[in-house]
Amino acid sequence: MNKLLPATGAIGASVAAAGGYMLLGKESEFNTTKVSETFTERYSKAVLSDEDPLWDSKLTALESNGHPVHTTLIEAKSTIKQDKTRAKQLLVEGCKEIYASQLESSLHASDFKSYCAKTIKDGMQGTWISEDPTGRGTKWDTALLSFESHKKSWRS
Repeated sequence: MNKLLPATGAIGASVAAAGGYMLLGKESEFNTTKVSETFTERYSKAVLSDEDPLWDSKLTALESNGHPVHTTLIEAKSTIKQDKTRAKQLLVEGCKEIYASQLESSLHASDFKSYCAKTIKDGMQGTWISEDPTGRGTKWDTALLSFESHKKSWRS
């Protein structure tokens, strides 16, 4: 009996140490070091590729009413009138720098939204149907019949 008590204590201490490591270990939610996300990690679907045709519209937005904060985007805006090709290169380069930067407490969030990201507006195609939906032979009929046939093809 005397030898069993120290062995039980050693096993209990080992289990407590293993539990403490699991609770406060490297992957713990109690771990205070927090890794900050980049724009690319958080908004991967909104990031523009190098050859994306939207760069031209982003350059136009920068030229017409842009007030960027990022230094490379400021340089791109000042270069637009002299050399549009160089300005577009600077825009892409500046956006890549923003993509790689930390999202938390970033000064470049507005630049990202305005000049470096795909938005819902960019993804919308076509126009709204503004005709009276009760009439016959309207664009509503075409759209709804197309939807109905698409729905039937899904069921089969």
